[in-house]
Amino acid sequence: MNKVLVYTKDPSPRFEYVIRHIEGYFNNLSLESCGELEVYLQWTGLSIQHGQEDLKLKEFKMNRSVHFDKTLDKLIEDGEDFLQTIHCSAEISQDFDLISAIFWHLSRIEEYFPIALDHHGRFPASKSILFKKNILHLPLVDLWIFEWAKKLEDFFGMSIHLKPQLTDWSVGIDVDQFYKHQHKPLFKKLGGCLKDLSSGKLTDVWERIQIYSGLIKDPYDTYEEVRKLNIPKSSLCYFILSGGQSPYDKNHSLRQKVILLKIKDLERFSEIGLHPSYESNRQSDLIKRELHTLQQCCSEPIVKSRQHYLRIGLPDTYRLLIEAGIQEDYSMGYAEQTGFRAACCRPFHWYDLQREQSTELIIVPFSLMDRTYLTYLKYQPSQAILDMQSLWDTCKKYQGHFHIIWHNSSFDFLGEWKNWDGVFEKMVTQLIDLPKNEDPTIKSRETSIRNL
Repeated sequence: MNKVLVYTKDPSPRFEYVIRHIEGYFNNLSLESCGELEVYLQWTGLSIQHGQEDLKLKEFKMNRSVHFDKTLDKLIEDGEDFLQTIHCSAEISQDFDLISAIFWHLSRIEEYFPIALDHHGRFPASKSILFKKNILHLPLVDLWIFEWAKKLEDFFGMSIHLKPQLTDWSVGIDVDQFYKHQHKPLFKKLGGCLKDLSSGKLTDVWERIQIYSGLIKDPYDTYEEVRKLNIPKSSLCYFILSGGQSPYDKNHSLRQKVILLKIKDLERFSEIGLHPSYESNRQSDLIKRELHTLQQCCSEPIVKSRQHYLRIGLPDTYRLLIEAGIQEDYSMGYAEQTGFRAACCRPFHWYDLQREQSTELIIVPFSLMDRTYLTYLKYQPSQAILDMQSLWDTCKKYQGHFHIIWHNSSFDFLGEWKNWDGVFEKMVTQLIDLPKNEDPTIKSRETSIRNL
């Protein structure tokens, strides 16, 4: 193990947070932060300085930005002048501050600034610095750390090895409605039929009649088909909507026996996560109540969540999840664009900028979502497959975690998902077959970062 002392003249939770994140990439590199100059000067081992002073004959220097120690209020006051300084390029200039650059992206600093949200109250991709720079598809944080490690190898004449990821991909299936038409109250069935009739949607009326009479299967009832793909249980999670009263919350009651049995069945081959309702992103009591409702249906603890409609409001949403006992959240991404919202393809701890503290909540960023391709980008299936492959290749290159979002409703191939039959299966089959071809976790044990 190579122990490195990293000196900063102004120690802070921000600095420690970034150091711990960087250290998590490597098997044989131990980074210890130091704020005492005398201790640093007396240290005879490998030395790094976050600054440009001449303190030692042999030390690796990292530039320090003037903005790094400013309070959130001061940064917001600086406004666009500060935001324009956030590094958003794969190219590393002389004045590049790795520590600051990583921190601004992982902390999602830009989402704390006053900005016009979209119609669902979300921070829009079009307002993000990465989107404006046309670099959303590149996990800059991972790239920078890799390049930094290579420079460190050259400077100290050492070999740095990556820490293997235990799981390099996962699939999250959001269940907004267990069934399209089945197992709903009679008044909803009649109301739906009348609404379709009045709108002239005779094909939809006929579909309802066939489903109600048992002639065809409900198109959202795709659970058995997913099970037959043999996705490892640890790599598959169903995120279930368990409450909510808004027009966007349409799931069945979990008190229904048929739904309870379905959840029990899902637990046999997948993990279960919470899909907090539309209005829950700023209401603690709702998340706790919905988590309790879902937990009563499950035999294993519910520790994962993904926000309905990806509605994240920083810092409130993540604080509420922590209060409710959630340990991992899978909402970090955009509805309208694929790529890496936090410029990172690895899980990371959430940093509460207002309280200036790192938390135990793990953020697992997702790379793509089915709805993004159909509704926002309006891709054909062939285009989507190419983009999925490109994102997967990127995650493999930087040995990140490739998480994809799908919906049980996206298998409705007679409806809006016509011609998308087989897309999900093609992507997932490739992921499942990975160990037979190229397992990056094995590769990372055998080579230094120089060989990647």
